[in-house]
Amino acid sequence: MRCFIALRTDGTEREALRPWLERARSDGGLAVTPADNLHLTLAFLGAIDGGRVEAAAGAAASGAAAAGPGWRVRWAGHGVFGGRARPRVLWVGVDDAESTLARVHAAVSERLRAEGFEVESRAFRPHLTLARARRPLAGDEAAGVLRLLDSVEVPVPSLVRSVALFQSHLGAGPARHEVVADFPV
Repeated sequence: MRCFIALRTDGTEREALRPWLERARSDGGLAVTPADNLHLTLAFLGAIDGGRVEAAAGAAASGAAAAGPGWRVRWAGHGVFGGRARPRVLWVGVDDAESTLARVHAAVSERLRAEGFEVESRAFRPHLTLARARRPLAGDEAAGVLRLLDSVEVPVPSLVRSVALFQSHLGAGPARHEVVADFPV
């Protein structure tokens, strides 16, 4: 099973970003994330054995316990991974001034390590992936993608409903994400 742990929200960010995502689809150089697939990943697990699902679900439960009720994710700004000269991934960022997201991520990571999962060592950079470059972009093509990104309207805060373990089904077209276990905050 190809799995990840992510926040589940009230969906306000998906609805707010849907028009931009539709406009971005017309750019042949971008693989645009379907609005229904937008999520804030806390931990990517990759392929795991079915016998490890319970342990992964326990990590998601730890994240939900660390969050507390009434928590809203505040979306803030936008940017790219890969640099502005050669953008690879376009995203909307998060304002975690109260460090709630950092606590949730730390709780998930700690539990995953305790359960024997490998956890990424690089710094956690919470974001919503809007699109990925289908091929290396540079020059005028990169500048056009950056102008498109600059037109994104950052959504209002989203109410976090739960932390969930997802299974990602790959195939032709965009991945399909299925909730395996869901833990309300």
